[in-house]
Amino acid sequence: MIKTERIIHSDPKYSYLQLTGANFSCKIAPGFGASLQEYTYKENPIIKGVSIDEEGRSDYLKAYSSAILFPFANRIQDGKYRFGEEEYQLEINDVQNHNAIHGLVADQVFEVIKIHEESKETIVTLQYESDGKIKGFPFKYQLQITYTITTSGTIVIRMTVLNKDSKEFPFSMGWHPYFYTEDIAISTLETTIKNSVLCDKRMIPITEERVENFSKIIRKQTFDNAFILKENRVVWKTSTYQMTMTHDSINKYLQLYTPNDRQSIAIEPMTANIDVFNNHQGLQILAPGEEYQWTIQLQINT
Repeated sequence: MIKTERIIHSDPKYSYLQLTGANFSCKIAPGFGASLQEYTYKENPIIKGVSIDEEGRSDYLKAYSSAILFPFANRIQDGKYRFGEEEYQLEINDVQNHNAIHGLVADQVFEVIKIHEESKETIVTLQYESDGKIKGFPFKYQLQITYTITTSGTIVIRMTVLNKDSKEFPFSMGWHPYFYTEDIAISTLETTIKNSVLCDKRMIPITEERVENFSKIIRKQTFDNAFILKENRVVWKTSTYQMTMTHDSINKYLQLYTPNDRQSIAIEPMTANIDVFNNHQGLQILAPGEEYQWTIQLQINT
């Protein structure tokens, strides 16, 4: 049986859900953009998380650990873009490179609207409503994040956006999880890459390069790169677990990032390229009243 406990804090940002099952434990933090934190399976730490407190929030907003990324993933150059006849200016939160980064909902407080418990799985749905007053993205929308977490090591994340405005708007989605490894040098990454996205010094795409040989064993490699995949499937293998990630977007983009401590790797699925509002590579448009769903699935095996 899975137990779901609500941990209530006087500041809603720090309230969270603690899920515990026969084989796993994790936290879902509504006040940290509805992110999944500290997922452990069969006593193996899998997804790196942060503490749900003031210090943890500071760490979270630096690393974006498991952040839900909407209405864009990755970066928008100078935070500027044109849509229709209008020009928009997003907040610059990547100060070093003078870009907007990682969307607009990672620091928002979501509402828990449904918890459904069964013997082998729990389904949690969280919701955020935009009033259309956010700088650079003045559109009304509803974003729901639904987690299905099972005792057999399966995690399904479904993101559903509904346009509640009278105008259409552009968007893409992404997810920013970090996966633990005690031995990154001998851990392996398996996927089928079509092209590598080459960026300038500000991490904005300038061209693509075909990848002939992709080394599966990490060894001493470091990553802060985006790729275009041939199929939406990534397998991450360490000495203690294997993780298989799939998702259902027709656009096959992936960002990889290795932190300096080399104790984890960020494997970030995206529905579009970096700077999508300007290059339109994978850009989607949502009309008033229309809904879009994106589903990511993880299978953990030990």
